[in-house]
Amino acid sequence: MQDTQSTKPGFNFPMLAAIVLLVLIAAAAAAIVVRRRSQQVIKRGKANHQAEVNSLNARLTQSQYEHAALLSITETPTVNEESQPA
Repeated sequence: MQDTQSTKPGFNFPMLAAIVLLVLIAAAAAAIVVRRRSQQVIKRGKANHQAEVNSLNARLTQSQYEHAALLSITETPTVNEESQPA
């Protein structure tokens, strides 16, 4: 009798299980890498946002000083014809 089991087509279940396990491990590793990178991007975005907020606050403060200076210049009493004694 000839051995029909060696020529019979079929699945090699241990090999299939090993391949599935490797694919799952690779997917988990990729998910970890993506998560770490996204956290880095979020941190960088927060830092950039904070820097922009600080810059805008500095510009606003400078504008407030300039506005106060302009008000002090325009609010000084001027000599005009009505305020001079007749």
